[in-house]
Amino acid sequence: MSSAEPGWRVGSRFGPYHLKRLLGSGGMGEVYEAEDTVRKRLVALKLMSPNMSRDPVFRARMKREAHTAGRLTEPHVVPIHDYGEIDGQLYVDMRLINGHDLHAVLARDGAMSAPKAVAIVRQIAEALDAAHESGVIHRDVKPANILVTESGFAYLVDFGLARAASDVGLTTGTVGTWGYMAPERFTTDEVTSLADVYALACVLYECLTGSPPYRIDSIEAAYMAHQHQPIPLPSQARPTIPLVFDRIIAKGMAKNPVDRYASAGDLGRAAHNALTATDQTQADRIVAHSQSATMPAGPAELPSTHHDPPDFAARRRRNLVTATPIRVGARPFGLAVNPGTVYVAKASDNSVSVINTKSRRVIATISVGELPWWLAVDPNTGQVYATNHGEDTVSVIDMDAREATATIHVGREPAAVALNPTTRTAYVTNHGESTVSVIDMDTHRVTATIGVGAKPRGIAVCPDTGAVYVAHIGTNAVSVIDTQTRKVT
Repeated sequence: MSSAEPGWRVGSRFGPYHLKRLLGSGGMGEVYEAEDTVRKRLVALKLMSPNMSRDPVFRARMKREAHTAGRLTEPHVVPIHDYGEIDGQLYVDMRLINGHDLHAVLARDGAMSAPKAVAIVRQIAEALDAAHESGVIHRDVKPANILVTESGFAYLVDFGLARAASDVGLTTGTVGTWGYMAPERFTTDEVTSLADVYALACVLYECLTGSPPYRIDSIEAAYMAHQHQPIPLPSQARPTIPLVFDRIIAKGMAKNPVDRYASAGDLGRAAHNALTATDQTQADRIVAHSQSATMPAGPAELPSTHHDPPDFAARRRRNLVTATPIRVGARPFGLAVNPGTVYVAKASDNSVSVINTKSRRVIATISVGELPWWLAVDPNTGQVYATNHGEDTVSVIDMDAREATATIHVGREPAAVALNPTTRTAYVTNHGESTVSVIDMDTHRVTATIGVGAKPRGIAVCPDTGAVYVAHIGTNAVSVIDTQTRKVT
């Protein structure tokens, strides 16, 4: 295959990466599914085009933008693992997402229902709001840069790359794709977050109608459309769309930035409020289901048939209102408890907070891997095991040193961890590959990988028999592992 053909690198090595298959290509370069042979994980590796890699100004600005974007921890932003240059070739190493880009989804399925369209746009709005609050403008919001998983979880990719390209005049190809560029992008260098709001409104229009707002085939046509043509009405393209969405698109795509929604979140909320009560419930269910399939779920609260006497019930309500919670930071997930100490995993900053139960204060914050989910404490040593869903590892925290002293590579998208302190064995569910990793707690090595049912999530060890129970959200079932034979029974 010629080096000019997309995907010609498949099967080759690029530094520590083994390039397995082409995921996509465009004006900025190619994206491959690649194996990081050092960290033993699959990643999405973006290789920038030769022209961009050779430009010294672009190289410097891409690294700066990637560094800034890599600090974003909002769940709908695809995490950047690494970036840099190998043998003159620029690259960005990102988390591999098991899904399809929205452009491909729309090409395959056509227009979406209003609840589904709104559910996707609201998730992307959350990513944009977080970025804008951190001073990051995306500049290239479009369906091709939105990834949607099977469960409906939406991610926004390529933060910062469009700015690095446009800053040095590399605006050809797909950079700032013409069909989604705000009017001010054509006439001024002053671009604000409102350009992203405009682009997101274009995405909402396309989700609702199945087509982009304007049919354009050149930058000249794009200029005329975004600057001078009337804002298209989704109800005219698809009469079943409620008329209220015409007003939302008109405001989101206003020619003057000051007439638009003040934030992406405002656009998302307006779209949600435009739905009927039934459709709002459906949109909320889509988001909730996608989060439950991507983030660790807490225990559901069952409805109670018990009723306290009135005085006690009132006292309980007062206590709930006046009690002071322990503040640990954004997006706390998994919990583990040892006498006198509580451990909390936080995906917002890839850390574990340590709480003293007497003082009810955070006494330490310990860095772990990317997207920590589940925690478990070894009662014999006090070590804490944390699954890192975003980088396919388990961190082992030494509480005397108050740092992670071991990193264990397991399967894809590790979810839960359970310990058997008697046999000195840890078990980890690998949600992304339907396996359970068996770990020797003394050597911190994986000693076996056991195939189980689809999408394993929760895991527990029976203290009497040592059997391991695994809950599967893929099959709505629980499987049982015989730890002697290391097989599902």
